Amino acid sequence: MPTSAFDIDVVIISYNTAELCLACIDSIVSTAESLRVHIIVVDNASDDDTASRVQSLHPSVTLFRSDVALGYAAACNAGAALGDAELLIICNSDVEVQPGCLSHMFTTMQNTPAIGLCGAQQHYPDGSWQRSYGLIPGIGAALADLSGMTFAWKAWKKWRFRMRANESAALTDVGYVDGALICTRRTLYLSVGGYNENFFFFGEDIKLSMSVRSAGFRVVMLPSAHIMHVRGAGRSMDQQRDRLLAARNEEARLRIMRERYGVTLCRLSIAIEALYFCELWLLRSVLAMVQTAQTAEQQRVKADRSKFLMLVCTELLEQLE
Repeated sequence: MPTSAFDIDVVIISYNTAELCLACIDSIVSTAESLRVHIIVVDNASDDDTASRVQSLHPSVTLFRSDVALGYAAACNAGAALGDAELLIICNSDVEVQPGCLSHMFTTMQNTPAIGLCGAQQHYPDGSWQRSYGLIPGIGAALADLSGMTFAWKAWKKWRFRMRANESAALTDVGYVDGALICTRRTLYLSVGGYNENFFFFGEDIKLSMSVRSAGFRVVMLPSAHIMHVRGAGRSMDQQRDRLLAARNEEARLRIMRERYGVTLCRLSIAIEALYFCELWLLRSVLAMVQTAQTAEQQRVKADRSKFLMLVCTELLEQLE
């Protein structure tokens, strides 16, 4: 294959997020340092002015406009096909790359051929810690939720992040890296089929991580590479839509578990998840009764969401009968 003129292709997926997309592009341009970066924006059937503003303000960016909503996985694959650099980064439009992120990822991937997929440490706009990776869905992950181990792990990670104790941490091998931003090798990405387009929005990052590991490569999180992630800014987050997306996420996890473990173990995992959401519902309902009005309302909203997810898990169990 001919040598690319670029060190990294960065594919940005945008749906009605003009301001965020432009901020994402600006963050990449301003932190590229000496790297030759090819930015590709996939406008996923937006009805705002994302495309025209990208063309006007960043004429060097490759723009792909889709007339139909491709779904996140298909949009990523379409964008990846427009580049030729060996290193490929795919990210959401609500991400801003922090100084040093691109160079750390580039150097890590260049120096460690065994790594096939790399993720960055995410944080919210206020600077607080954000989950960047997780366990592959299954009995182990469900038991970790139910037992409180996941809660304890998140609390520990948040504390370490506030203390900046993770910045010098070594590479962490993980179950999967969050799809907000991934860095992979083009040849590997293509050889495993890219993002699985059978997963329209959720679960594609988990499937890709599983495929990369099955191909004999490591899946890691790089603590020294940081991104700011608004999380969810690219979609409407009214309560009804939030619940729909949460249900789709659980459905995607069910499909992954069923493919991986079969019906019996999948049923057990979903049952444990249902118990976990029941536990959260009861706990948050109690907290709502003993806290101040404003905090109590927040707990009631969380309790209602937990109850909804418990019912989703129950329905998914019935589908497995």
